[in-house]
Amino acid sequence: MVFTPLHRELELLAMTPLDQYLLREAIRVGAREQRDLIFRETPHAIAAALARDLCALANRGGGWIFYGIRAPDGVVENLAPCQPIADIDHTVTQVARDLVTPPLVDVAVHHIPIAPTGVVYAIEVPYDDQAPHHLADGTVPIRRGTTSTLEYLTDAEQHQLRLEVRNFSARRAHTIPALIDEYQRL
Repeated sequence: MVFTPLHRELELLAMTPLDQYLLREAIRVGAREQRDLIFRETPHAIAAALARDLCALANRGGGWIFYGIRAPDGVVENLAPCQPIADIDHTVTQVARDLVTPPLVDVAVHHIPIAPTGVVYAIEVPYDDQAPHHLADGTVPIRRGTTSTLEYLTDAEQHQLRLEVRNFSARRAHTIPALIDEYQRL
């Protein structure tokens, strides 16, 4: 079981499987993108766009990208299942390793089958303490609210970003166990 920002947005615990029923609940309530949660209708055809999203999430303490979800203006509207992509795990790992500096490790791709033949891909970008991550051109993608922007950061701004990522991760690490404790008391 995994706990995603989508679980948090829907106020569900990690015991809720990452499956099509969770995604249908996101449609029902109109789940919204967050600083650590991105919805895309189709996988990026260009590796640089995937690298930008991976970096932006890593530079905010990690997060998830869901491919196969229609979410105009960042609000989940419907499923748009992808056709299965044979080498998506390898492609995502290679982009995270080769197009991001410092490289992102432990990026995982979760496959969520959608009947009859589609799939939603959920890409997990874990927290790491190496922020800021940047692209080959030196830009640092950052999530500002629910938008990813490309920026050139000064040394002072890079230091500030490192502190923000660590603080965000520390708050998240404290909140999840508290939610589990509260649920168990019910």
